[in-house]
Amino acid sequence: MASMEKFTALFLVAAVLQWGGSHAQQPYKQFDCNHNDTIKGYSCNSFQESCLSYVTFRSTPPYDSADTIASLLGADANLITSLNMFPSKTTTIPFNELVFVPVNCYCSGNYYQHNSSYVLNWSDTYFVVSNYTYQGLASCDAIQAQNPFDPWNLTVGAHLLIPLLCACPTYYQKASGLNYLLTYTPNLGDNISAIAKKFGADEKSVMADNELSNANDLVAFRPILIAINKLNIPALETNPSPPRRRKKRTGLIAGSIIVACVLFSGVGFVLFFLWRKGKGSRLGELALNASFDDEFGNGMGAREFSYNELSKATKNFVEEEKLGEGGFGSVYKGFLRSSNIDVAVKRISRRSKQGIKEYTSEVKIISQLRHKNLVKLIGWCHEKELLLVYEFMPNGSLDSHLFKGRSLLPWNLRFQIVQGLASALLYLHEFGEFCVLHRDIKANNIMLDLAFNAKLGDFGLARLVDHKKGSRTTLLAGTIGYIAPECHRTGKTSKESDVYSFGVVALEIACGRRSIEPRYDEDQASLVTWVWKAYGRERLLDVVDRKLSEDFDMREMECLLIVGLWCVHPIHSMRPSIKQAMHVLNFEAALPNLPSEMPIPKYDIPNTPIIRTSEPCSPNMSITIPR
Repeated sequence: MASMEKFTALFLVAAVLQWGGSHAQQPYKQFDCNHNDTIKGYSCNSFQESCLSYVTFRSTPPYDSADTIASLLGADANLITSLNMFPSKTTTIPFNELVFVPVNCYCSGNYYQHNSSYVLNWSDTYFVVSNYTYQGLASCDAIQAQNPFDPWNLTVGAHLLIPLLCACPTYYQKASGLNYLLTYTPNLGDNISAIAKKFGADEKSVMADNELSNANDLVAFRPILIAINKLNIPALETNPSPPRRRKKRTGLIAGSIIVACVLFSGVGFVLFFLWRKGKGSRLGELALNASFDDEFGNGMGAREFSYNELSKATKNFVEEEKLGEGGFGSVYKGFLRSSNIDVAVKRISRRSKQGIKEYTSEVKIISQLRHKNLVKLIGWCHEKELLLVYEFMPNGSLDSHLFKGRSLLPWNLRFQIVQGLASALLYLHEFGEFCVLHRDIKANNIMLDLAFNAKLGDFGLARLVDHKKGSRTTLLAGTIGYIAPECHRTGKTSKESDVYSFGVVALEIACGRRSIEPRYDEDQASLVTWVWKAYGRERLLDVVDRKLSEDFDMREMECLLIVGLWCVHPIHSMRPSIKQAMHVLNFEAALPNLPSEMPIPKYDIPNTPIIRTSEPCSPNMSITIPR
């Protein structure tokens, strides 16, 4: 009878496992802080209230040692060091290497989580903390729900409670020998088959556990759960069961077997992690190569450089060779002896939370573009750091001439620059297989060659969209003062929002001042408002850059100012396409009739929150919070 009961129980367990009871908990979803979904993690099960779990984290400065990663994730640095076979807890881990982090996972309310804490920096938002600092291991909505701070007015130095994503295995997973659930964030180039093989999991189970209907549903940088077998690392075992008393002979035999198993497992563990260290340290490079090979193998001319070659070209990135510094890194002048040319080397900042994403975006997009008014990409390097190599622009940025006194640009060059910028934007919007939204058009990103021809650069925030759709829902991206007003409300970037930024630059060129000048009186602080008021009073030429004196073509100046106002029309549907703007600038079409008072747009979007930033108002600060 006992054997029959045992057989029946085993049969029932096998049947349940066969017919779908082995799936993991509720799938985790990416959040945009708009409360579009109520799911914030993996649902708790009634079998296990808490457990040891694992999450993965990719080494990214300043979180590039067991010590700093442990501090960020609320974990034990010694356990991380032991598990990943690092020499010490302060050893610097190679960039983008996968690190396994053991965490205590427990049920809080309806969802599993592991709590950590984080101190807010001045550039942080809930979305940035969620998706970049914590690499998606904590959803934006979950962070916001568990912290009392106003998301639009976060206080520097405030402590956030961070609910990290984790889960405990179900009864049926435990019964099938799957003792842990690993939270893994797919990287560029990852696929379900490779992930399953990496962790010794079943491909179909990984898809089922995360409710992926097909392999293409896998999204880079969006965490998934992987059920794994027990890791034979004694230091990671918590709350071990007390040993039972046995007869001496049985104890000796059992002890011998255990010692043999531990030794065998230990050797296997060491071999596995030595292999992983050899392969894993190149994980970021291999993933980037997989992503970029198609773009760089298409005969466009860009090539890979070694780190040593670029280090020598820039004299080891000395301060004297620095050309400028932006939100995502610094740019250095270099000389390539092999090609006998000067270049500009962009070095992605180690402090940039978005570095790898912006690097990826810039390379994949700009490597497909060829136009005389776009900065040419010469090559790249991601051997030790993320580096991009561009043609050198002898006359620097438009910003340095207009606002920093590098030279007094005469009117003929200013009008030439506007026309060149318009030509570049027309190419991006209309002439490729996809429409390219630049999303950060500003004077600082407009470079000038030896003949002062305009060349648009910095595609770190650029996005590809379908020509028919023409817009993309993201969150706030761009630079304060150049962002179209509807982007603050709708979160949609479009051709019209790029045209708005173009219009701001056009007005800056004509007026010789920045889009926002806090030092001016209230009625002049905003360039757009000031110029529109002058237009309404029929005193438009009063806003012309005084440094030009009267040395300009009045017809061209009036045309530029009115086209600039047309492009920054507060109602996006009233703006011209860049093609229409070019026709007017080339005097191929009549000037538009604009209202004497600047219109006030109305938005009927009651359920969409206003997206703001915690950054101070700086005219050269780029911000991005992409999906």
